[in-house]
Amino acid sequence: MFERKKYRLSQSVTALLLALLLVIAAMPLTPALAQVAEGTEAAQEGTEALEENTAPAAADTEAVIPSKENAPKTLTVLHTNDMHGALVSSGTSTIGADETAGIRAAAEKTDNTLLVDAGDATQGGTLAALSQGADVITLMNAAKYDAMVLGNHEFDYGQDVLLENVRNADFPVLSANTVYKDTGRPILEGVPYAGGTQTNNGQYTIAQKNGVKIGIFGVTTPETATKTNPKGIEGIAFNPVEPVAREMIKTLKAQGAEVIICLAHLGVDPSTSKENSSVGLAEALGPDSGLDMIIDGHSHTVYSKAEPQSGILIEQTGSSSKNIGKISVTMDKGTNTVAGKLIDAEAAFKTCSPDPAVTALADQLVAANAGKLKPVIGNTRTALWGGWVGSSNIARVGEINLGNLIADAMTEGAKELLASDAYKDSPYKNLPIVALENGGGVRATIRRGDITVGDSINVLPFGNTLAFKEVTPAILYEALENGVSKVVSQNPETGLITGQGGCFPQISGMSFTYDPRNPARDVKTGEEGSRVTAIYLDGSSEPLKRDDTATKIVLCSNDYEIAGGDGYDMLVGLPSVGEGGSLEEVFRDHLTRLTAAGGGSFLAPASQGRIQTAGAYVPKPYAASIKVSGPDEMGSLAGKTVEYQVDGGAVQTGVLDENSVLSFDLLPDGPHGIRIGDADDAFINNYSGDVAVTAAVKEKLTINETPQPQPQPEPVKPEAQNEPAAANPHTGMTASVRQAGSAAVGLLVLTTAVTAGAWRQRRQKAG
Repeated sequence: MFERKKYRLSQSVTALLLALLLVIAAMPLTPALAQVAEGTEAAQEGTEALEENTAPAAADTEAVIPSKENAPKTLTVLHTNDMHGALVSSGTSTIGADETAGIRAAAEKTDNTLLVDAGDATQGGTLAALSQGADVITLMNAAKYDAMVLGNHEFDYGQDVLLENVRNADFPVLSANTVYKDTGRPILEGVPYAGGTQTNNGQYTIAQKNGVKIGIFGVTTPETATKTNPKGIEGIAFNPVEPVAREMIKTLKAQGAEVIICLAHLGVDPSTSKENSSVGLAEALGPDSGLDMIIDGHSHTVYSKAEPQSGILIEQTGSSSKNIGKISVTMDKGTNTVAGKLIDAEAAFKTCSPDPAVTALADQLVAANAGKLKPVIGNTRTALWGGWVGSSNIARVGEINLGNLIADAMTEGAKELLASDAYKDSPYKNLPIVALENGGGVRATIRRGDITVGDSINVLPFGNTLAFKEVTPAILYEALENGVSKVVSQNPETGLITGQGGCFPQISGMSFTYDPRNPARDVKTGEEGSRVTAIYLDGSSEPLKRDDTATKIVLCSNDYEIAGGDGYDMLVGLPSVGEGGSLEEVFRDHLTRLTAAGGGSFLAPASQGRIQTAGAYVPKPYAASIKVSGPDEMGSLAGKTVEYQVDGGAVQTGVLDENSVLSFDLLPDGPHGIRIGDADDAFINNYSGDVAVTAAVKEKLTINETPQPQPQPEPVKPEAQNEPAAANPHTGMTASVRQAGSAAVGLLVLTTAVTAGAWRQRRQKAG
């Protein structure tokens, strides 16, 4: 009896389970559930491979994908964002347009394929800067992009250039929420493209791939109002994103779109207000909106996640063509299943075959740009030091003149922004302004003499843009702690600094001291760091308080640091004051202004006391030497008299010893540029250990330099005579003298002071 009852119970349970399974099977699977099931987590760079992309680039014909009635349909969406002109392959970290074209061609062999971009393509590196985005559009055409959304930096060159780039594209450029203030009409409505054969509605497009209708619309961040050159957006408004997105989805559904894609230049930065972020948009739209994916840009984030409440996939590839996104869509019985992944540069190089026609076009554009690198934009009387010189990457060791100039250019950019009409009632208008450039971003030295466009781009090749944030003294201390965190030690006798990192700060508008002996900031252990002993704002005799979280200051930096690069995570999510244009172009303009102010040339001391150490080492004069060589026809240089200049100062004479060495007993502490005859400047610096260096003259041991005309200083106004600028006790200089960007006169005054003061201690040793 027991066995029989057990058997009957088992039958009953089985019947109940079968009934339950039948009920579940009859329930429809909602799109939201399908998307959440397939939504990917954040992609790890370097882990994804493009398995199917092993064939050579396809010809111009598009493969026809056979389909069976009622069989699932598929779509592959390839995407990029924030390329900032990086469309020429580096072979290591930048996926070129030719590789992108190869990836697309391989995908088209097996699937319906789209290639789209989420904005900020036409501004940035050399390719973009020299052509104002035109060459970028040319390469995007060659790679066969299907659509693009306007990014905030598409406006950097002004509206005329923007519209010209849109007309030259073979694909529609979209932004449904970007309208003219007076009419409310989308700014791209009615603009022809594809050689004049198509007319843009400015808001959306419908692509058809083997019977599949794909609706694509674009939205641009309302932050553009403060994150581009104000002149580029005069008369333009950026409408709220969510209502525009809902209207676009409704319109595209009505036109039969089976898949709906939002190209959003919005970003996922925590500092962005929720209603202006992609995550906020997806959450607001909810699970039944009909939107399948948001292909995102703006925040330079590597991101691939389904927003949990709506199930909408959001994907972003970072920036500068380091990754390419690949989203797969399966359409089956009214349900779209969406899954995304990111392909990094290493995987792309290993698995794709670049399109040879696009490679040839890229090479042609690079060659054509060579002539654009030659124009002279300024002239410097001393070398401007950066990148690797001697034994160190010197902008990562300490203060250096090129870093000062870049940071000064940043503060000038902030001043121009805050002086614009857009900020006439802004609470930021009269705040102190400081700047911070990571030393790792200062990539090359500019030699004495004429400065070309190519020189400027070599120094700042990354296509970074200016960003302005609201900070407090507490945040500044935290940021500068990060800046000096890679310093390992300082020799108490010589001042030699060991340990260098790209985070080392080059600054303007402030100065600071740090003690290398104190604990360094360490994110892994949670150590906050206590090396920075004092920060002074220019013109102030009082140091900022480390615990001050109330005083507001405007910080200028580049978009890389603001996004947390080089360990500057404390700058992520800060209130935005605004954005500027290309850092390289701002720097270029700054050099031109300095040259004009100096009457045809300017002088930049190797350092100005903005950054000093406060450890066991006490700054003092040091000994150094330069071994001089020349062409064979000059014979032995031993015992020869030479003319030299230190930091562009007065021409002096010295005698080479029996080894053709010019020796100095008492060089003032810190870096110096020394010119001997017609040789390039030699770099000497006790902090980097470059105290025995070489110089090669070309023809002459004499300088015979024609004195440069200097502008006359403006007369001091009577009311200002009794109000001298406050001297900073840290540097002993006023703000006007310390600012390399103020005028060449200030630079000359500073150099004269160094020569007349500390240089009295120097004794040139005859050989």
